[in-house]
Amino acid sequence: MQKTLLALTLCLAALGASANTDSKRQLAAELMNLDGSKQAMQVSNQFLVHQTRISMPFTIPDAFFKKFEANLNNPQLHQDVADIYAKHLSEAEMQAAITFYQSPEGKALASKVGLFAEAFAGLSARYTDFAMNSTLQEFANHPAFLQLQQLQQGQP
Repeated sequence: MQKTLLALTLCLAALGASANTDSKRQLAAELMNLDGSKQAMQVSNQFLVHQTRISMPFTIPDAFFKKFEANLNNPQLHQDVADIYAKHLSEAEMQAAITFYQSPEGKALASKVGLFAEAFAGLSARYTDFAMNSTLQEFANHPAFLQLQQLQQGQP
């Protein structure tokens, strides 16, 4: 009898946790529809496509980059981001954020998230270039880099 009661209790707890998880996932998906995160992901994907395009030979056809962007826009990514929201935010926090993003101020902020993401991506690229160039200059005489230069010039 005790084993049956324990099993029933565990089953009910698991069902409650599952319902709680589903509820949090639904709230997270609703929040993502309002807060501009989907717009930010789209801007991020466009930036990734651009960075990939400029790093590859110019002979790569446009169809490749269109397919690459389509593959980046994987619906599973949105679910994974919703899971991150659900993991780190309580239902009360998500509900408060949803309420805010439904307000005129929240809608105004959400409409600008893509602009922020684009600006952050540009800054990140600029600072990454600066950091890489500075670091390469500092290590220009390091034996590993000298050896790499020789290999690139066809010298043994």
